[in-house]
Amino acid sequence: MARIGSAALNTKLEDSARVAGVVLAGSVIAVPADQRESLTGRLLDARHWVHADMIEGRYRGQEGVTIEEIVRLAELAGQRLDTHLMVDNMVETIRNLPRDIGRITIQYPAVDSIEEAMAHARPKARSVWIALDNPSTSELSRALACGPDGLLAMLTPPGKPGQTADLRRLDPIKDAAGTRVPLGVDGGVNEENFHLLREAGVVYAVAGRALVRAACPSSSSRRPINKAKP
Repeated sequence: MARIGSAALNTKLEDSARVAGVVLAGSVIAVPADQRESLTGRLLDARHWVHADMIEGRYRGQEGVTIEEIVRLAELAGQRLDTHLMVDNMVETIRNLPRDIGRITIQYPAVDSIEEAMAHARPKARSVWIALDNPSTSELSRALACGPDGLLAMLTPPGKPGQTADLRRLDPIKDAAGTRVPLGVDGGVNEENFHLLREAGVVYAVAGRALVRAACPSSSSRRPINKAKP
């Protein structure tokens, strides 16, 4: 791994994405909050996207970014910022987002009014994607009817850290969407499964701790790093 100041990027994973022709995004919640702006700069220098998860309500399994962080990250990343909303109050959250960011990804079926959420997201971002957690046929049909610019398949339960990618979660989305809608994945992405992602037609992948590792704990924490954990 190549050291980049306070964090390191997994160059093997980067190479795997490059060979597979997959656009890579680094999840900023893989590092402590005081390292996220620095990491954003490093990801942009490497020509990757910046993926920022807001995690609240029913999806609360780990700490996500705040609205205030999104505003600061938008100033840095702009059109390469992908804000992934895993929240219950979707429309209110979208109203508080800055304008002209690269992408808003709406977690579904967490939000009941997906159509209203899409309508509010359109003026805020260059593109709007829908993230699907192991969807039923009816949920997928409703999502596609909204005309998203892409679909993000969750390979692990959204908002829950430390999970292994289940590539079977790709099947219902891949079979229904075909090549009509760009397909991305999030959760458990690593260098070993990129060849399977390429075969599935994936064009965008979000990687967290497999891509980014903190070189030191947050300044607000004195706890030692457990090097055995990914």
